[in-house]
Amino acid sequence: MAYTIVLLVSAAVWTLGFALPLQTPVSAPHTETTAPVWEDKGNQFNGAGSPHNETAEEETIFDIILAANFDVPRPLTEGDIALTLKRSARTCANCKWGKTDGVVKVPFVIDSTYVNWEKNLIRAALEEFSTLTCIKFKDRASEKDYLRIDNSKGCWSFIGKYGGGQTVSLQSGRCMSYGVIQHEVMHALSFFHEHTRLDRDNYVEVMWHYVSPVNQGDFKKDSGDTLSTPYNYNSIMHYSSTTFCNTTGKQSLVTKPDPSIFIGQRYGLSTLDVVLMNRFYDCNLCRTKILGASGNFSSDSASPLEDNDNCLWILHVPFNKVFLQFHSFISSSHCDAKIIVYDGTTKASPILATIRPNLPHPVFISTALFLLVEYITDPTCSSSFRASYHTVTFGGTFTSKTGAVVSPKYPSFYPDNVRDTSIIIAPTGSKVSVNFTAFDLESSLACSNDSLVIRDGGDTNAPILGTYCGKVTNLHLLSTGHMMLFQFSSNNQINGTGFKANYHFVP
Repeated sequence: MAYTIVLLVSAAVWTLGFALPLQTPVSAPHTETTAPVWEDKGNQFNGAGSPHNETAEEETIFDIILAANFDVPRPLTEGDIALTLKRSARTCANCKWGKTDGVVKVPFVIDSTYVNWEKNLIRAALEEFSTLTCIKFKDRASEKDYLRIDNSKGCWSFIGKYGGGQTVSLQSGRCMSYGVIQHEVMHALSFFHEHTRLDRDNYVEVMWHYVSPVNQGDFKKDSGDTLSTPYNYNSIMHYSSTTFCNTTGKQSLVTKPDPSIFIGQRYGLSTLDVVLMNRFYDCNLCRTKILGASGNFSSDSASPLEDNDNCLWILHVPFNKVFLQFHSFISSSHCDAKIIVYDGTTKASPILATIRPNLPHPVFISTALFLLVEYITDPTCSSSFRASYHTVTFGGTFTSKTGAVVSPKYPSFYPDNVRDTSIIIAPTGSKVSVNFTAFDLESSLACSNDSLVIRDGGDTNAPILGTYCGKVTNLHLLSTGHMMLFQFSSNNQINGTGFKANYHFVP
């Protein structure tokens, strides 16, 4: 049983480098004003095995695209849209990819000249589409029509399907960004830039006197159907405020009614990008993307969509890791409801845990930028949950039979002002046994400075097994249940080398 979700996303605004909390209902009418702060790590993507591609802090997805396209030999409109002889760039009649048995299959091939991490990054960016929509990318067998992802010059694509092996150009080194890949693929799926919507003048003003005559055509409005979606300032398809601006310190696009609204994000699909795709391709699925440094989501105000489908949320933070906390998960008696948390963007990602209603709920820390949450319900009964997430720098979720939990930077001195949460989750029916082989924290009265709090359970309210600091030897701990939580914190005074705790599961 699936549900349409109404949720609140707590995000942040871009203000002189500081993150100010902001709560905006994603389902609010007229506009999506959620504007997460991006700590740009070169569009880091740890999950695909790619190195960081360092870029300037102010660069947005479209800044990267324009920088890559300055010497592309073929004509492009709007900066990255390739023209065809078959149709105008501003019309897209009959350009959808076909749908069979509820699935839009898009075959693709990836240029063999990419290195492995680039191939992995491209596949990871495509997999998010497959998770969140009924658009399924598949390796081409012998299909006549397919996407050819080429390591050619620049970052560009055609609009929609036009037949044969059509190019999506993603130049190695210049275009290897998760968001850039998804931007160009959205063009190939039939989507235009957000600022060219017919209703755009209600939401942004083009400052024509700051746009060179040669580029003014790039700001013309298209004839695309908005499908009753709110204007999406946070779209992956939106120009930045200085795109094609001819005067330093000025803006080519100014947002309405509030000129401080941030446009031109730098990381990936937004909530409303997913809504638009699902409406355009008539994907009757319960799917939500939450993009930002923090947020809240729940099953409240849900209504059934389709049998044999479960609700999915992808949580995508712009930097570091995801910290996920369920505040409630309740159901009527004998209700077969559960939530599965995956460490990635697909159901093929590692499962961190399966949780049941009416029980204590563990926290989860991702290994990279994403967590996938699947909500499986029983149509014969009622259940609901509330959850929130935020970014964290340190910590992890440990589910292997044996392993080690260490303090940040161990065996070097741990950093100042650390907040590090790690959870060990054994199978139900097992316990967690921990043996510390090193322990060196600042010593203080009642461990009021640096400390390690260990809890007998998986949530931040579980009973405390002990609070430790200073130098500790011969420390062995055993949980009473199948989870154990580590909470390490430091101040900005004396730093030690930290700790190492080996663990294993016992019956």
